[in-house]
Amino acid sequence: MSGPRLDLDRGQILAFRRRIGGLDARLPATAASLRQAAWAGLQDSMPRAAVLSLHARTAGMTAASWE
Repeated sequence: MSGPRLDLDRGQILAFRRRIGGLDARLPATAASLRQAAWAGLQDSMPRAAVLSLHARTAGMTAASWE
C-alpha cells in the first residue's frame, strides 16, 4: 500500500502528540474534564502516576482526585 508521503517536522509531530494526549492545554476542574483526562489513559503502575497525569491535564486537582 503506497500513497503520498507525509512531510512532517519534529514540531508538528510533538504538537500532535500533545494534543492527542490532552497535554496542550489544562482543562478546568470539572467532572467532564476528569472524564476527558481519563480518556487519554491513566495508569497507576508507578505510585502516584495517575495523579501526576491528572495534574498535567486538569487544573485544580488534589491528591484525592484519583479516588
